[in-house]
Amino acid sequence: VGQPLSRYYLDHRVLVEANLAVLEAFSLDIVQAISDPYREASDLGLDVEWPEDALPLRRAILLSDPGSAASLRLTRPEDGRRMTDRLEAIRLLRERVGDGVPVMGWVEGAFALASVLRGDTNLLLDIHDRPEWLTGLLDRLVEVGVAFARAQVAAGAHVVGLGDSMGSLV
Repeated sequence: VGQPLSRYYLDHRVLVEANLAVLEAFSLDIVQAISDPYREASDLGLDVEWPEDALPLRRAILLSDPGSAASLRLTRPEDGRRMTDRLEAIRLLRERVGDGVPVMGWVEGAFALASVLRGDTNLLLDIHDRPEWLTGLLDRLVEVGVAFARAQVAAGAHVVGLGDSMGSLV
């Protein structure tokens, strides 16, 4: 659609335009408001770099030590910049395709989100070193995912996928 990749991640209108172009070019049976694994994490405070035409990069681990999890601010999907952008994408996709094509939303699974916030190695060590603490963190992140999924359905998503690559790895 003639836009740099960063615009796809950061501007729901570009995400929608790209999905509609693919829908038309390939006669797909679904459109998706999916872009990157940093939507929820960004709104929880993760510092992400958005190169103009490359994949986004986590600048630093947000929860570098377990004590920092207590200050994790749980943002409502409607109040977060990036989660709200996905909700806007779903609304616009639904407006453009109606009920003729399913609109798919997305949430990151709790383990995947914890991995983005804490780092893969730290998270894997937490399973052994501090399982009770990790369970508490995962419970909080499940709340984020459930709220975000419900908000996407309310915005018009026919279905909401959930990916948890770190959970699959474990």
